[in-house]
Amino acid sequence: MHTQKSLNIIKNHHEPDIIAPGLLHISKNVITMDNLIADIEKHLDDNFRFTNKYNQQKIHFHTQEKTLDYTNIKNPHFYIIQSIKALVEKEFSFFLFKPLLNDNIFALLIIANQEFETFIQSNGLWFDKHFSRLQDDFDGFSELNNNIKTENSSEKLIQQSREEYVRQTQRADRITNTSYFMMAVLIVALSIGTYIIYLNITGKWEIKSKQFTHYLTQFSNKEKNPYDQLNQYVGNLVPIPTGSFMMGHEDKDFLDNSSPKHNVTLNSFLMMETELTFAHWDLCVKDNVCSEPDDNSWGRGQKPVINISYNQITQQYIPWLYSKTGYRFTLPSESQWEYAARGGTQTKYSFGDDINCNQAHFGFNGNHRTFDSSNDCLKESGQSSSVKQYPPNEYGLYDMHGNVAELVADQFMQNYEGAPTDGSIWYNLAIGEMYKDNIRPVMAVTRGGYFGSSKNTLHVARRDQRTPSNGMRHTGFRLALNEEIED
Repeated sequence: MHTQKSLNIIKNHHEPDIIAPGLLHISKNVITMDNLIADIEKHLDDNFRFTNKYNQQKIHFHTQEKTLDYTNIKNPHFYIIQSIKALVEKEFSFFLFKPLLNDNIFALLIIANQEFETFIQSNGLWFDKHFSRLQDDFDGFSELNNNIKTENSSEKLIQQSREEYVRQTQRADRITNTSYFMMAVLIVALSIGTYIIYLNITGKWEIKSKQFTHYLTQFSNKEKNPYDQLNQYVGNLVPIPTGSFMMGHEDKDFLDNSSPKHNVTLNSFLMMETELTFAHWDLCVKDNVCSEPDDNSWGRGQKPVINISYNQITQQYIPWLYSKTGYRFTLPSESQWEYAARGGTQTKYSFGDDINCNQAHFGFNGNHRTFDSSNDCLKESGQSSSVKQYPPNEYGLYDMHGNVAELVADQFMQNYEGAPTDGSIWYNLAIGEMYKDNIRPVMAVTRGGYFGSSKNTLHVARRDQRTPSNGMRHTGFRLALNEEIED
């Protein structure tokens, strides 16, 4: 429930490009109806409850209740909002933030009526300009633009009287805001200064300053290196053709997070033919930009780099690579990875519906012979092998099954409901942030299995997840490039 203080915070953050504290953002990306109701419930008092028993969802307020049924509703999110609004409207009012509507951002503000009356006395003009009361029976908020009432002459007179009051208070508000701003600048300056002193004392200043410099290069236009100079940084790049494929798998008992199976159409792109090696990564370490990962005493050189995190890849290696080459490499999207790994097939593996130890490095997990009794998978005693030790798939890509699992760009989602169908990255900007429960981070996705995996885990549609801030001994990556190479 909004207090007077939180309403004032909203008032002072009303620019269209700023997401104000206290606003509830609603869009088609809301994952479940339960989550939407839980978000709204936080802004109401304890008299509002939500129950979901025996597949029957109900909302309760005091002695009233309403059963929710959005089976055939075109926009169930808006139906739920209207249902809750109708139930609590005697004590709460619902408003939409108008400046964000042009960007199709639906920001919902819920205000207790008793608090709103006090707030509107001194902020009515500003509130009228930026908010509109949510009307009944809207199936979609986008219709609101055509339903905002035109102000009549009496309303204009009321607004003119409000303007005079606002002008009298604006000067005092500006003085207060300036004081707060100067205090914030001082705190930030002191924090930065303290951090720089800490880096100098610990001897980390050089590497941190170089990381920051290379990070900034992403936002500049750098001259691109010729193709023959890229090999030292990323090895050979394999062209992956334009095409369509069926992504995922329908057997929920076997791959419960890889359904529904869905068609994806992708434009052509380039992908590294092998996993990125220690030889590649160590060039970045030598420049004092990338952290130096542990090789587990397995060796470096042509072994795939391990013990590096999603955050280190995106915040250290990729910015450094751009500064060296002028090309904006990325982790492949999940659909790009699976499309490339399949190599034009629709079978369980890029080699068919079976795979053996001569085709991929896998199976060391206790009794390796459990996975293929006719072949000895125990070739390097439970560790990664050098790249290109096994045959490539039809596209010329090595180790898409086994060796080390490969990080991709997407956020881990529980299934493919609502997944992109054009090969693009899904929600990558959220990786590393915390979920609303503030207990677990948004997870990154890995694909392909590793040297300890069973056959089932090597399935081309199999998905796994990793914490973005932690590196692991069995996880590496390869990069993709979605632009043409200059000669």
